[in-house]
Amino acid sequence: VGCLTVSDLGEIELVERILDKLSALNSDVQIGPGDDAAVLSIGGSVVLTTDSQHEGIHYCAEWIAPEVLGRRAIAVNASDLGAMGARPRGFLVALALPASTELDWVVSLAEGLREGAERFGASILGGDVAAVANRASINVTALGEIEEGTDPVERGGAAEGTWCFVTGWPGRAAAARRMFETGYRSSAAFEPCIDAFLDPRPPVAFGGCVASQGLVGAMIDISDGLAVDLGRMCLASGVGARLDAEMLVADTVLVDVSAGLSLDPIKLVLGGGEDYELLCSVADEKAQTFRALAAEEGVEVRAVGRFVAANKGITFVRAGHVETISRDGWDHFA
Repeated sequence: VGCLTVSDLGEIELVERILDKLSALNSDVQIGPGDDAAVLSIGGSVVLTTDSQHEGIHYCAEWIAPEVLGRRAIAVNASDLGAMGARPRGFLVALALPASTELDWVVSLAEGLREGAERFGASILGGDVAAVANRASINVTALGEIEEGTDPVERGGAAEGTWCFVTGWPGRAAAARRMFETGYRSSAAFEPCIDAFLDPRPPVAFGGCVASQGLVGAMIDISDGLAVDLGRMCLASGVGARLDAEMLVADTVLVDVSAGLSLDPIKLVLGGGEDYELLCSVADEKAQTFRALAAEEGVEVRAVGRFVAANKGITFVRAGHVETISRDGWDHFA
């Protein structure tokens, strides 16, 4: 007897099976999944974002368990909320599934979606299920709230002379993707990179903390590669940036993994993407408090350079040589 597929159940029973895994709701949810729309009782500024995970583009089913994929789909959306200084309150999930999709896979995915929302103190509010011809797609809309008295943090507030800080370890996710793509046999040393790629944990709460305390002039989440997202921040802010290559690769895990893959770690950091970390502009007088708060919250941060005048462009210094970074991004693995 083969495994049940979504076509064996039909839409109504499939939705019931999914809802059964999404039953946990926060007290601020007035009406949750199962009605025409969800109703949430909130008081501050509402922040909305959306992102998708498409099979064959963002993930391969052979690489990732469905429950991990569910957490990942939530995390990439929560990351955008954190970059605005918002706290996640709820998520809407639209699934497009081939008729041959196994029920067990969908149920595990739903469990991962719930776990992902719970990581950020939020709930799955509802969604939609539809059939698709071949590859699955997970489309998430995230709803966040910025507490009263706090302004949203935009990407256009970086000022000349301020520090360019990053959280976490950009480049690790790209190293893991490269490993999967090439079939490289990993060792235990690769585990932090694999975790960063498959099951990211963006510092969303930290984004809210630095926003509420006014410690950052600008923030953006690093999802398309540090070069691309730094370019976006610089363009929006009317500034340039000069980065320090030594600080960009001050990650012994990434350096070791890059050597195993015969790759330049700088390229992984600048052009890799899928990091879901924060890039922040921090003034000199706020840098010490910023670092102290990061330590208190258990978030790794480091200054990788400074914002400069726009006419100086976006560059990094390596071994005394200045190299230009295109605002359109780095050529991946060239």
